[in-house]
Amino acid sequence: MTKKDLLDWLFEMLNEHDSLFLDVGLDDTLDALLVTTIDKERFIIMADYLKENEEMIRCWEKNNPVTLIIEMALMILADLGIISERQREDFHSEVTKFTDVLQETYKHKGLEELLHL
Repeated sequence: MTKKDLLDWLFEMLNEHDSLFLDVGLDDTLDALLVTTIDKERFIIMADYLKENEEMIRCWEKNNPVTLIIEMALMILADLGIISERQREDFHSEVTKFTDVLQETYKHKGLEELLHL
């Protein structure tokens, strides 16, 4: 499925629900849908291809900035050839085990104190 196919499908699907949406417009230049709800709220739904690991980064960016920093560092180290992709995956697995602990520590102590651990 291409980006255009996805937007076309979403356009058709949203237009079927006229009890929820007043207007659904397709903007090919933005690769986006412009949606107006019955409550007159306006939204833009953009479509783009995800790069490797991008989805993971977007999730962690919102939920756990500490894990995001570690993951980004691992990706950079792998890109520079300092560690192998296999090592990056192994480190990722280890970091993932501590995601909840890192998040709780971040929430209670803040980033500055967490980085001093």
